[in-house]
Amino acid sequence: MAHHLPTIACHALLLASASALAQNNTVLITSPASQQVSGFENLSLREAPFSATNVDNATLRDLGAQRISEALRLDSSVTDSYNSPAYWDMLSVRGFMLDNRYNYRREGLPINAETMIAMDNKERIELFKGTSGIQAGTSAPGGIANYVVKRPPNSIESSVRSLTLSYGNGNNSSVALDVGGRYGENNAFGYRVNAAYENLNPYVQNAKGHRQLLALAMDWRINANTRLEWEIETSSRQQMGVNAASMTGNTLPSPVYGKNNFSRQSWSVPGVFDGLTGSIRLKHRLDNGWMWTTQVGAQRLKTDDRLSYAYGCYAEGNYDRFCSDKTFDLYDYRSENERAFLALAKVPPHLSLMT
Repeated sequence: MAHHLPTIACHALLLASASALAQNNTVLITSPASQQVSGFENLSLREAPFSATNVDNATLRDLGAQRISEALRLDSSVTDSYNSPAYWDMLSVRGFMLDNRYNYRREGLPINAETMIAMDNKERIELFKGTSGIQAGTSAPGGIANYVVKRPPNSIESSVRSLTLSYGNGNNSSVALDVGGRYGENNAFGYRVNAAYENLNPYVQNAKGHRQLLALAMDWRINANTRLEWEIETSSRQQMGVNAASMTGNTLPSPVYGKNNFSRQSWSVPGVFDGLTGSIRLKHRLDNGWMWTTQVGAQRLKTDDRLSYAYGCYAEGNYDRFCSDKTFDLYDYRSENERAFLALAKVPPHLSLMT
């Protein structure tokens, strides 16, 4: 027994050191950006009385994120509920799924996220977790996600001129333009233009497509205390769908094999996701650090939801597995010309405290 005492003492010393480090170190959240839908206009995340995550533009660029699921991959509390490369994102936060119709915001206004949302003109992603989503008027248990668009630079010295070429994620290739500046007397007017085109060719074969985006954001400094901001974007995405791996009955599926995609048949057609979204906002600085904001926005979506997919064995009455001879049924789903329109406003005007 005496032979093992040095080892036991060493382990005890390591545990004590680890405990001391845990007690003496503090993890600080240092994000300087305020949360747009929190009601605290200039309150940084490290000072905020709620649980939230900010993914800023620099991080989005480093990740090469083109979807919100890619933007939030660094947060261990967020997972994909459905991750087809040819369909809209469905997120689960702390085990609770976000509802695409109610748990998403854009510029602080509710949107329908049952579509493909481009990231090229997004400045950051805000994620309010759990009951912190109440800050934006919802009590959904998962929380809410908010898209913040790129705005004109604050000064002529910070003008933006950027051209980005990328290649990866299978054989995807893209080009994106980001231009912004100010002009006019006293640089009263600002602009930000984003344009992007991508050839989609992911690791799953027979899932090719393309997408494009054009976005414009402008502002007008009416006087020292009043600013009018407006922005609009139009986007389109067409891509062949990807069949789900759900034909194995009561056994777990094997790892997804990228060359197995039944969705591309001679009669198959790609899914189409078109969107037109914009907003206008008037901000006026009041006395004693208060800000008056009036904002309206609109979203118009058009979707052709299409997918050719394998689904069970009708001949044997089983719909969760292959037929006994390894054949299967193949279906063609088409929901054409789905349309959605939202017109939203913050009425009465919103008051927030500038800290």
